[in-house]
Amino acid sequence: MGLSRAAVLVFAAASLAACKVGPTFEAPREPVPEQYSGVINGAEDVAAPGASPETPAGSFWWQQFHDTELDRLEERAAAGNLDLKAAYLRIVEARIQVQAARAQGLPSLNGTASYMREQLGLAGSSNRKASSMARRRQALKR
Repeated sequence: MGLSRAAVLVFAAASLAACKVGPTFEAPREPVPEQYSGVINGAEDVAAPGASPETPAGSFWWQQFHDTELDRLEERAAAGNLDLKAAYLRIVEARIQVQAARAQGLPSLNGTASYMREQLGLAGSSNRKASSMARRRQALKR
């Protein structure tokens, strides 16, 4: 019990010490506009307007940051982006492959069936036909 209490106290002290920023910390001072573009006459609950005419709907919004790494990442994301339907079909295909792989361990059942129907001529069975031929031969020999 004593060891776990000491561990909890050490952990709490380390956690509280991690929250200290330091004696030379200065809050960042970023330029902030006095009024945002969506606010009209100080009314904050008014909905922001849609895209302005000078900003087309398919604009490259990330280019306003002038960051080459962000441009590169956006190009990479656009190149690797799949159509939603194609992505769905790939997921379905993967699920089918998983199901087929799981089915290999299941028992299987194989079977065959066949049916054959034979119709004899109007004279009857082949034995009758053979006996009639034998009679003809005897008649020809006489």
